[in-house]
Amino acid sequence: MGAHIEAAGWREWHPGETHSIETAFYAEFNSSGPGAHTAERDAHTKHLTAEEATRYQTKKYLSGSDGWDPTAAR
Repeated sequence: MGAHIEAAGWREWHPGETHSIETAFYAEFNSSGPGAHTAERDAHTKHLTAEEATRYQTKKYLSGSDGWDPTAAR
């Protein structure tokens, strides 16, 4: 992650007016680089384990019952 990434990671677009951060799922796995301040993230952030992160791999997350492989070369 670049140094321009805020340490909190995510925030409300309109603090005090919106409350979506309380109902959304914010997660990260194995972040690195100058902007990876994982210990300073908002309390709503989930730090995924390696096992949890496998659920979000492109092929698993985007493939459906039609057998489409989003990682296959054309």
